[in-house]
Amino acid sequence: MLAGLQDEQLYRFIPQDPPADLAWLTARFTRISTRGPADGNAVWMNWAIRCGDVYCGQFEATATENGSVDIAYFIFTAYQRQGLAKEAARAVVAALLNDPDLRMIGASLDTRNEASAGLVEALGFARIATVKDADFFKGASSDEYRYELTRPS
Repeated sequence: MLAGLQDEQLYRFIPQDPPADLAWLTARFTRISTRGPADGNAVWMNWAIRCGDVYCGQFEATATENGSVDIAYFIFTAYQRQGLAKEAARAVVAALLNDPDLRMIGASLDTRNEASAGLVEALGFARIATVKDADFFKGASSDEYRYELTRPS
């Protein structure tokens, strides 16, 4: 996972930076494997995406008590544009929808990230908002789209 996550290209549209080293990444994975923050107000779910014998990406989901889940993801650069993101996202959405209390899956993404917007739209997410100046990182202001997929009735 470390080599894939150290690719600077993955971080163009998010305020985070690549992991500095294996120790940092190990500490992060240890923290998120606890299944949620100490206050108990959320549940963290994480999936490592494998392509044969190698890791090719990851998905993360944060569920809150109000029945909503937000997702985030990386597909490593060498594996992009091969349908892996869509395949993995479909599997994650299906797994999340197994929870009868889930009412909505959301995703917030930088408006410049056209590939990510195309992915969530292909999965049936609806763009519900555009947030101007949602963040400022890497020397530029970032606008965000908010997408939601509501549980089918």
